[in-house]
Amino acid sequence: EKSKGAAYMFWNMVNVCGAPMLTCLFTGHAAELCEDQDDTVTIDLTMATLRSVHPNLTIPDPVKFKVSRWGKDPYARGAYSHVAVGSS
Repeated sequence: EKSKGAAYMFWNMVNVCGAPMLTCLFTGHAAELCEDQDDTVTIDLTMATLRSVHPNLTIPDPVKFKVSRWGKDPYARGAYSHVAVGSS
């Protein structure tokens, strides 16, 4: 299934960076698809997921966004370590 692993985890980064910012992760086949698709496709899917999780909230479109491509990064190669307790 294409969408399995898409926008599966959101981190509230306000305590880390002092500004309203969310980080969202994709995994598995969904992450591989993101590597080659236009950023707006990834953001649209992410926002649809976030809005479906919080249907009673009005969630605006992001002012800015950054889509990373860890799978193509020769140093990260698609990996991250873990989410530390209390980091989100």
